[in-house]
Amino acid sequence: MTITEEDLKKAVDEAVDKATKGLKEKNAELLGKLKEEKETREASEEAKRIAEEEAANKSGDIEKIKQQLEAKHKRELDTASDKATKAEARLNQVLIDNGLTDALIKAKIAPQFLEMAKDHIKARHTPEIGEVDGAVTALIGGKAIGEFITEWSQGDSGKHFIAAPTNGGGGSNGSNSQGKAQTATANMGGTREERTAAIAQKFQLSDK
Repeated sequence: MTITEEDLKKAVDEAVDKATKGLKEKNAELLGKLKEEKETREASEEAKRIAEEEAANKSGDIEKIKQQLEAKHKRELDTASDKATKAEARLNQVLIDNGLTDALIKAKIAPQFLEMAKDHIKARHTPEIGEVDGAVTALIGGKAIGEFITEWSQGDSGKHFIAAPTNGGGGSNGSNSQGKAQTATANMGGTREERTAAIAQKFQLSDK
């Protein structure tokens, strides 16, 4: 039997095909897995990107909510601070007014002149709140209000407001009657400012 070159080539091709068939199938299998893995990886990356975008959007919402809460908190804090400031101012005013009234009474300022004396002092000095020996108190000119009023009442400006001592003698009665007339005259005017001006003019009060 004569084997031709064509037969030999065919036999070789069949042997090669047979020998490489398993390898080709394995290669095709691997290629298929690689393709699947690539598609899975791409799908995973897409899912990750979408998740990151959603997270970014949620983060934006959280930031907006955070800003809204901060703004609301600031408004509430400002309101509370404003109320506290106003309450403190009212408390300070009461402390000053009460301290001034008590000090004037102790200095024997005539009752009918109390408001005039307070207006007279406030027009020339600025009462404030401070501490003396660790205690919160009203101050005028850096001094405790009681100390200031004591000094003021003994000066030219304050002595005119002091109530005259009561006397039972005839001469004293005549003098006292004159004092009453002066009091009635000095207490004229409709407004507090007018009364203060009247008493200041009558007794020629200084600015001290």
